[in-house]
Amino acid sequence: MRDKETGRRIYKPTGRPVGLTKVKPTGRSKSIRNQVLAWLKGFIAVGHPELAVKVYAVGKKLGYSKRTIIRAKEELNFHSTAKGGAWYFSAEEDPLLPDVPPFFDPEVDEEQQSQLSQSKIEEMAYVRFTTQAVGSGDPGDFNEDMLTTVMSELIGTVRESQNGNRFSVSQLQDFAFKGLDDALADGTLSPNQRKRLSLLLPYKSSIKVPEAQPTALDPAVMERVNALSTVEEVDAWLADLADLVPPPKIVEVLKIKRAQLKNEVF
Repeated sequence: MRDKETGRRIYKPTGRPVGLTKVKPTGRSKSIRNQVLAWLKGFIAVGHPELAVKVYAVGKKLGYSKRTIIRAKEELNFHSTAKGGAWYFSAEEDPLLPDVPPFFDPEVDEEQQSQLSQSKIEEMAYVRFTTQAVGSGDPGDFNEDMLTTVMSELIGTVRESQNGNRFSVSQLQDFAFKGLDDALADGTLSPNQRKRLSLLLPYKSSIKVPEAQPTALDPAVMERVNALSTVEEVDAWLADLADLVPPPKIVEVLKIKRAQLKNEVF
């Protein structure tokens, strides 16, 4: 409402101009906030700290930005702790953390795991490379051995899937390199972390990760491998070799044997 002589707007005591429509909040922002809070509270349980890079990666899949996750973390009074070159989020102030940051892959249900696609393998590689970028602060670690180790572990994981043997080693290397490129383009990593990852690029053209061939091993060792009849027996042998870096060739052979027993792919 306006004064007829001056044309000025007349205000009510509440301060809201007469005649203007009050805009009601949609509730969308509040809804998203509540969703993120509920998800993060369930994802980071007491006694189970999570790698920050993992929280961001999983949150990104759910459509939550890094900024939104940080705000939710602060609202929940969760804590950030660094150890071994990696950052963790935890519900408690002084969490129990591993000395060496673990590798992680996005949670994959059984059906998806049994049918890996190119994009899924590229995503697995991306996760492994971003974990290395966050977990290691020494540029000297980013060398041919690191690239070989990451790719060997990736190939072993793929070979355990139901359709993993349809991809050649050459194809898997290409998928891994795509994951590395995606990690280098990841805006959630710091400039220094991306710079360290870029040190792996010169090795892309020369690295070769051979497929494990049973005939390349000692006949006595292969006789033991061929005698394995259950997945549990293979897993027990792999557990004995878990601490060896880089992993010996027998590890790849055992993973192929495990795939044979589990999926009957051959």
